[in-house]
Amino acid sequence: MDSVATRAGVTKPVLYQHFSSKHELFSEVVRSASADLRDAVEKALSGANSPREKVEFGFTAAVDMLASNEALSRVLFDETARADDAVASDLVAVERILASGIAEELTSLEDVDDDVRMLLAHAIVGMIESTFRHWFANDYNIAPSDLAANLASLAWSGLRGQ
Repeated sequence: MDSVATRAGVTKPVLYQHFSSKHELFSEVVRSASADLRDAVEKALSGANSPREKVEFGFTAAVDMLASNEALSRVLFDETARADDAVASDLVAVERILASGIAEELTSLEDVDDDVRMLLAHAIVGMIESTFRHWFANDYNIAPSDLAANLASLAWSGLRGQ
């Protein structure tokens, strides 16, 4: 909390006036990060004219935001944060929110019921999460635009059964 207060330019007591605990502060950071990611993807999807463009635009928005903001990626996808049950619960809630938004965009899939749509949406969230864990843990030499195109292609092929 000392480090957070210093970086925020306030004293630790001031920080505790707004957040009663480290968990409350982290929960707010997680909520804010997930809202920023969701908003970026929703904005990108609003310009899509086809299901394929939705996949491409969605991955591009997510990759652009996560690749340019390592701190945001680490807040949402850091494995060590899940060791704390309360934090893990917050992160699972974020995954559920992101997957619900994705599932709503998968309505064009024919003969797919809501449960399958939700599982596919969670798979897409998992693709992004796993990719960014490895992205920042290793020194991959791939442009974010290329990564987004490859993820979108993989997802589109899978969603279309090709």
